[in-house]
Amino acid sequence: MAVVISHSQLFKRRLLCTAIAASAVAPAVSQEAYPHQEWSCTAVNGEWQCETQSTAPGVYPQAKLAPIQSRKKTQSRLKQVATGPYQQWDWVPKNQLNDPEQCKKGCGGAYVAPAADWPDADKEPDQANIHASADQSSMENNVVTLSGDVMVSQGHRRLSANSATLDRISNQVTAEGEIEVREPDLLIRAESVTMNTASKLGSFQNAQFLQHDSGFRGNASTIERNQENTLDLQQAVVTQCTPDDESWMIRAASIHLDTEEGWGSAKHARLNIKGLPVVYTPYITFPIDDRRKTGFLWPTLSSGSDSGFEFSAPYYLNLAPNYDLTIAPRHIEKRGTMVETEARHLSQFGSWVISGAHLEDELFKSTPSLNDEDVPPREKRWIGNIKHAGSIGVIGTSVDYGKVSDEDFFEDFSNNSLELKRTSHINQSASFSFVGDNWSSSLKAEQKQTVDRDLSKQYKLMPQFELIKQASAGNFETEWLFEAEFTDFQHDQSINDGGSFVTGQRTFAETGVSYPMRWAPGFIVPTAKVRSVNYDMDAIAVGADDSPDTLVPLGSLDMGLIFERDGQFGDSGYTQTLEPRLYYLYSDYEEQSDNPNFDTRQLDFSYSQLFRDTRFSGHDRFDDANQLSLGLTSRFIENNEGREVLSLSLGQIFYFEDRRILLGSSSPEDTQSNSSIAAEIQFQPSDQLWITNTVLWDSRKDIIDEGGISAHYQSDNNSLYNL
Repeated sequence: MAVVISHSQLFKRRLLCTAIAASAVAPAVSQEAYPHQEWSCTAVNGEWQCETQSTAPGVYPQAKLAPIQSRKKTQSRLKQVATGPYQQWDWVPKNQLNDPEQCKKGCGGAYVAPAADWPDADKEPDQANIHASADQSSMENNVVTLSGDVMVSQGHRRLSANSATLDRISNQVTAEGEIEVREPDLLIRAESVTMNTASKLGSFQNAQFLQHDSGFRGNASTIERNQENTLDLQQAVVTQCTPDDESWMIRAASIHLDTEEGWGSAKHARLNIKGLPVVYTPYITFPIDDRRKTGFLWPTLSSGSDSGFEFSAPYYLNLAPNYDLTIAPRHIEKRGTMVETEARHLSQFGSWVISGAHLEDELFKSTPSLNDEDVPPREKRWIGNIKHAGSIGVIGTSVDYGKVSDEDFFEDFSNNSLELKRTSHINQSASFSFVGDNWSSSLKAEQKQTVDRDLSKQYKLMPQFELIKQASAGNFETEWLFEAEFTDFQHDQSINDGGSFVTGQRTFAETGVSYPMRWAPGFIVPTAKVRSVNYDMDAIAVGADDSPDTLVPLGSLDMGLIFERDGQFGDSGYTQTLEPRLYYLYSDYEEQSDNPNFDTRQLDFSYSQLFRDTRFSGHDRFDDANQLSLGLTSRFIENNEGREVLSLSLGQIFYFEDRRILLGSSSPEDTQSNSSIAAEIQFQPSDQLWITNTVLWDSRKDIIDEGGISAHYQSDNNSLYNL
């Protein structure tokens, strides 16, 4: 191992371990300084063999820096230095990040280590020389004492401190005062440290550590580094929360971290949520990165009047990098033991999740008495779900099939550990899709299990085929429009089976042309379309048309202007826009009373409805329209982040003719000359919080028809809260 000891103008008047070199020729005590010499020393048989390279007075050899290529890699990070209250964690707020990719949605910043610009920083420690510097140095026997801005580095590893002693025989380093040890993806700060420069192992007192990539960090009274890839902490606190949002942390008497395996373990640990202790455990293992490990997951406890005490202890099996299994025995006091399982598989063709649960319900009675109101409908209770998403070449594939044993399952049991969640209609579908440059298509079969007794069963799509021409997003170019759909609607309570539901096939097509014209200050988009629908009914009432059809032309003209001006609010610069918009829609009237209604609903009125070319969902009804929509939007955009902080919208529709196309035959015609006034306010004070307020005001009656407010908050760990 070679040790290069040099002095440089970069280090002001520091003495660079010259006492080490001096001891090779004069073992007696020496405090003589060599400010203008570079020593190159090699350990031979436990002794230093040194050569000196003198320099002229006032000329200092430059420190050996990393190669130019390595320096270019870190140069962009030199300007990105952590500042503010969390700089001890190398935390850089989002608005100061040079690279936006370092911060995903909902992120408030990133851990960014300062540039490794010391000598040989691009090398592995065992392939690099040792470089050291200090303001003062002295030598007694084999021990070198350094004080004042001490820096010791070897390859990509560096130690800085207020003072340090180096034993040249044992390679032992002891340092005190504002200690900082840096390696790739690791930062350790401490009050004192003892470590070996050969093995790089040591002990840190009153220390804190950070892993930049995983964000795992903590502090401890003592950190022992007994192996290069492990840390042992005493009286420690660890967390993976960001410094500006410490939602949880683990406090423990001792913690062992293995960075090579990606896991840690703790003894006598308690989990704190927002500073409050929640769970205590004598022993626990946990991940410190995104790798998985076989073991128990957090148990769940609950209690209810119907089922009594419940306890679940999920056990996770990491079978392979691309598939795993979770088994969760769940004891329910009054009902017995349920077993929940979930298997996941990932391949080049997509992902699969198969989950389910089974229980022999002890509350079941084959002959219940009149007083037994809560007896389960069956003894064997179960739930199952299969989910798949993938692709085979250009063909996308999807499966979502769920089923429960009875309609009361979601009333009696929660299923938080499974993919299938509580719902009124459980989806059972499979599909193939294709998306090309100009066309997209899909083939789907779908039915639903209805688990709410108060709701009717839904139609089955057996199958449904769609073909759509993709929009080219061109400007000042003719845009051809085409969409077609064929669906075979089936129902368990069809007229053929003695029920009341009409079944049959529906063919829908829409074709047209558009010519978008867009400029920076505005846009004009004229559009003309023809919509058609044809039916082939299975069974209908006597005398009714079993193959009705409808053909309706329509045209629209969408126009808008965009005005901008700069503004200043506090310390932030904003761009305010004013966007008036006019939308005219004409759609011819055609009688459609013979058409069935398989999937069509009237859309709720809102500001966005002002600029749609239909007031219905589905394809069983085509609008009759002769109307003009006027809208006005103003946006306030924060210039530094590009975030739309505030958006204000107001608009109304003016009708030139009455609307005669209705969903039900008993519904009266809509004869109002104008719609309610729709207002919408969207406020986003930060990347994580959105607030929306909507109002519909009937100006004729001076009343509010509808009003609503919603708030959405997304935390740094991607939890979403909706109010």
